[in-house]
Amino acid sequence: MTLKEFLTPAEVASKLNVSRSFVYKLMRENRMDFIKVGRLKKIPPKEVERYIQMVLAKSQNNLKN
Repeated sequence: MTLKEFLTPAEVASKLNVSRSFVYKLMRENRMDFIKVGRLKKIPPKEVERYIQMVLAKSQNNLKN
């Protein structure tokens, strides 16, 4: 995987339809993995997919209860 494939917090926010500050909160709370490249923070696309799957699983568990 090349660095160009990694996403910025703004790109992740757009994909998830949430605010950029929410993405930074996820990263700060260690709920979303990222790497630092200098001052930049980059998120692997697989991490976004993992987060989506986690949210969907949690949602399905709430519907069952």
